[in-house]
Amino acid sequence: MFRKLNFLIVLASVSVTLIIGFQLFWLISLYKEQKDRFRTDVKNSLIETVVANKLSATLMNDKAGISKTISDKLAKTILTGDKEKFKKDIKSLSKQYGYGDSNSLDTATVVVQINEKELVNEGDDLSHFKKLMNVALNKRDIDIPFEMAIVKDSTEVIKSSVAAGQFNKMFKVTVSELNTHLFGTQLPTQQTGIAAGFENVAFFFLRKMMWLLILTAILIPLFIYSYVQVIVTFSRQKKMAEIRNDFINNMTHELKTPISSASVAMQLIADRNITDTAKEEYLGIAKSELNRLNTLVEKVLNMAAFDKNEIRIADESIPVKPLITEVINSLKPVIETKRGSIQVEVIPDNLILQGDHVHLKNVLYNLIDNAFKYNDKPEPSISINAKEEAERIVLEVADNGNGIQPEYIDKVFDKFFRVPQGDMHNVKGYGLGLSYVKAIIELHGGTITATSALNEGSIFTIVLPKS
Repeated sequence: MFRKLNFLIVLASVSVTLIIGFQLFWLISLYKEQKDRFRTDVKNSLIETVVANKLSATLMNDKAGISKTISDKLAKTILTGDKEKFKKDIKSLSKQYGYGDSNSLDTATVVVQINEKELVNEGDDLSHFKKLMNVALNKRDIDIPFEMAIVKDSTEVIKSSVAAGQFNKMFKVTVSELNTHLFGTQLPTQQTGIAAGFENVAFFFLRKMMWLLILTAILIPLFIYSYVQVIVTFSRQKKMAEIRNDFINNMTHELKTPISSASVAMQLIADRNITDTAKEEYLGIAKSELNRLNTLVEKVLNMAAFDKNEIRIADESIPVKPLITEVINSLKPVIETKRGSIQVEVIPDNLILQGDHVHLKNVLYNLIDNAFKYNDKPEPSISINAKEEAERIVLEVADNGNGIQPEYIDKVFDKFFRVPQGDMHNVKGYGLGLSYVKAIIELHGGTITATSALNEGSIFTIVLPKS
């Protein structure tokens, strides 16, 4: 089972890594695609701008009666890509200004070859270029600020709308060696060209990808969080299964021991040759083992009741000092066997707390029993202090025992948890005592904390409301 679980964790890890890697690769590829598309759109816009500018200049030079406003309007018609409107405007101009053949203006090559032999020259008006370029870019949904420059050999800035140094730092798209088809005609190759420069193009690309980026920014952390939660859950289940198996093994042994002991005692009692003194002794053993079995079953049932929220806490006035004395008396055999000692201090002497007598007695029993159980000192010593502070009662159980390692101090109240003892298995238990203690204290509206130093002892501090 555990091997299969480990395999699933590895498989899930590889899958998550590949999915996230693919997502990032796809976003990077999409960004590059946006960049290439942007470059192509800008280049096409530049070509259209140059052709429209040439046509505008040609009309003004060829017919003095055509104003700059009319020629600009015609140039913008070209840039919008509306060929029907272009033909209509050409026919109108032909009639108005006496062009013999309106079709002679229907191709960009004829217009360019009228007077000019270069694509652009130093005398071109960049502000006019920018107006036409803005129309071409808007047609392609490119709405970011830009500057323009006339360049030579694609790199040398001859003239620009901003300082040459500033323009060179921009993201540039240059048209200087044309060999493309526009309006169905091929343009000649040129060396002097025109360039458009853009700042913050990365932001423009990311803006185009905004919804994908937002979705990715949500999905990847959510995916990672879900993956981590699954792994944590798997790990907890694995650990819980190990602890549960250990608990079942310990519980089986704990159940069999008193049953076997009581069974042997009853068999000996059934022997007719046994003396009355021996019979009383064996009856005592059987009774003790059955009481031990009863205590064990009660703890298991109590924890089951906690899980189902079926525990009910009585509200009784309990004298603290007699309660402690009662618990100590029930543990006398353990104390005498260990040759231990207990010091009790209650301030004030008649201190009273409100709660469930039976459950609070079990709490103290568990704490004192553990203090002796996990103490390898020749003379174990325990001190129990109870005092009143404002509207609360503080109860401390301190010992000079083995102590608890720092990495386990926060786990001692977990169900089924037992502090590892290395290769030693001389201490019986099933990891329910302290989890029961914590549950009872919390049901009383209190808290319990543990502090410990290895090989020096532990202190368990209970804080309960006075009423």
